[in-house]
Amino acid sequence: MDFVSTAIVVGVVVVLMLLGIGIVTNQLLRLRKYLNQAPPNQAPGDDGHGDPDSFA
Repeated sequence: MDFVSTAIVVGVVVVLMLLGIGIVTNQLLRLRKYLNQAPPNQAPGDDGHGDPDSFA
């Protein structure tokens, strides 16, 4: 009976490891897709930051 409980524990650990690997892989693929998207159009010469003096 000891072998059966060991097999169950090993099976649960393997399933949890596969689930964790799947979650991490999914998040990395979503991050890659997000980073590959083109940035929104900006005016030429505009670096996306406003004039720091205008916030005073």
